[in-house]
Amino acid sequence: MIRINLLGERKKSFVTLKAPSGPPKSSLLILMLLLVFVAAAAYLYQRYQMLNRELTTVQAQVIDAQAQKDKKQKLLKEIEGFEKRKSLLEARIAVIDELKRNQLGPIQWLNALSEAVDQSQTVWLLSVGQAEDHMTIEGLSTSLNGVANFVATLKRSSAFTNVSINETAVTSISGMDGYTFSVTMDTKVRNLAAKS
Repeated sequence: MIRINLLGERKKSFVTLKAPSGPPKSSLLILMLLLVFVAAAAYLYQRYQMLNRELTTVQAQVIDAQAQKDKKQKLLKEIEGFEKRKSLLEARIAVIDELKRNQLGPIQWLNALSEAVDQSQTVWLLSVGQAEDHMTIEGLSTSLNGVANFVATLKRSSAFTNVSINETAVTSISGMDGYTFSVTMDTKVRNLAAKS
């Protein structure tokens, strides 16, 4: 029997595979990942360096701020010491001023009494007493005119007010007749010193 191939002969075709042009896709992906990794590493290194510089700057600022704080605390301690010394000196000055004001009165009183005794020429003071602004003087004179001159001089004085003779009595002074007397008055200068 004869066979007829109506279809024709089948030719076997061989497909030749060509090598792909360029790198394979997996190599390209690896290369891209490698580039991304290198870029990320470079960015992170640069960021680390920047943060390290900022840290160094901040640490220097902290050290500088601490030094300024220590300096200010030292100044505050010195100022507190000065304030204490100032208040102590002010208290001392106040005491000295008070003593000067209180001293002003007795000096003027003694000057006024000395002037009154000098002008009367016949008066001797036996005692001078003071209770706050009130003074009492006891004395001795060889004449009543001497006592009157003494009291008149005290009345003219700017150191005393309300000058008055309390009593006058006859007495004997070394075999001579004389007079004892007592004078009371208020001191003006002390009132002025207390007001100032």
